[in-house]
Amino acid sequence: MYRYETHLHTSPVSRCAGAGVREQMRFYRELGYDGIFVTNHFLDGNVNIDRNLPYKTKLDFYLSDYFDAKKESENLGIKVFFGVELSHAGTDFLIYGLPPEWYQAHPEIMELGKKEELALMRSEGAFVVQAHPYREAGYIDHIRLYPRSVDAVEVINASRIDFENRLADQYADNYGLLKTGGSDNHHGFASRLAGMECEEPVMTEADYGRLVREGKARVFTLNPDRDSHEWFRREPEGCFTVQLRTNPSTGFDWDWEADHAEGIAEESREYLRKESEPALCGAPSFVRFVFRPSVPGMQSVTFRYRRSWESTPPLRTFNLRFELKQDGRISLPRHDFTE
Repeated sequence: MYRYETHLHTSPVSRCAGAGVREQMRFYRELGYDGIFVTNHFLDGNVNIDRNLPYKTKLDFYLSDYFDAKKESENLGIKVFFGVELSHAGTDFLIYGLPPEWYQAHPEIMELGKKEELALMRSEGAFVVQAHPYREAGYIDHIRLYPRSVDAVEVINASRIDFENRLADQYADNYGLLKTGGSDNHHGFASRLAGMECEEPVMTEADYGRLVREGKARVFTLNPDRDSHEWFRREPEGCFTVQLRTNPSTGFDWDWEADHAEGIAEESREYLRKESEPALCGAPSFVRFVFRPSVPGMQSVTFRYRRSWESTPPLRTFNLRFELKQDGRISLPRHDFTE
């Protein structure tokens, strides 16, 4: 299966986003995603530009994050696709399948009502999803549903509560609409994600809508904190284990360095996967280190996730500090991740 983030915002285009395109791409690449859809708030929503400027000026700014991401796609090893999030009084719609050129050629959409705008887009081949339809917020005066104007409903939005998502799922069932999921990620790292798993790789934006319609794409959820299984564990006979998420097929892997190299030895290093995950070539896995400290006292070990041949800063670091007692016991560590 091929995994895609379908609802993603980037800074500076989306005013509410806290992460740029590169940070978002690195985050999803590390998790083994095959691609992301950049779906920033359109010119009718929370876009970070003066609305009084000419349409072309605003649209050029709007497209800039997507084009920047597209340029970085090959270097960072993750595919980038174009999408849009339209807004109307707190009701949002995700639009897939219309290229940037379509928006350049249709400035009149800014003058249309939402039903007319969505009808035009669908007639031109767009796949339209009503995003988080039961979202509640202080700036939303009431919930609006558009069952006759959309192809699908975002039934799992990782940024919304389960109650709202359950209502969205019932909405899709009651009207016979297709179902999608996305994270609505504004800030890079998130403790809860949702997206779409596809049986075939998505090659173009139009492929995504086709795969959903053909039943070849399904919603999935992911908790990076829980599912990455990054942990420290004391083992018998004076050893301890560190397990970290990795994907060596991308060229990235973990190495380590201790502040007292003579005081610790790597006993073993093993690559493994969760039993619940398919054994796919290139899929993310885990590396499990077993260490044996030999010098009593406080020690620090720094793990770096990087490509060995690159001189750029590591993608992630894991700093571990522990104490070997005189009687051979190992204290609980202090540890932290940095991106």
